[in-house]
Amino acid sequence: MRTTRVALILLVVTWPIVSSSQTAFDVASIKENTTPGEGGSLRFMPDGGMQSRHLPARSLITVAYQLQTYQLIGAPDWVLNTFYDINAKTR
Repeated sequence: MRTTRVALILLVVTWPIVSSSQTAFDVASIKENTTPGEGGSLRFMPDGGMQSRHLPARSLITVAYQLQTYQLIGAPDWVLNTFYDINAKTR
């Protein structure tokens, strides 16, 4: 189940970026973040890379598809309760 979640997050986050431009990631690391705490961060790097820290899957999906939070409905509970760190680098 965890592998499915990670694969889903990778697809959701990278698909809009890759399909809308020529951006390609040479390497991407996606790790579940189990550290308790509030808040997270998302940074798009000048070289085309991306870094996120302690963001729930819901936030990653809404950013990737340029949705408002209320537009994502019917998602399973883990989308809200599972946090990820992503580090993606471009060529």
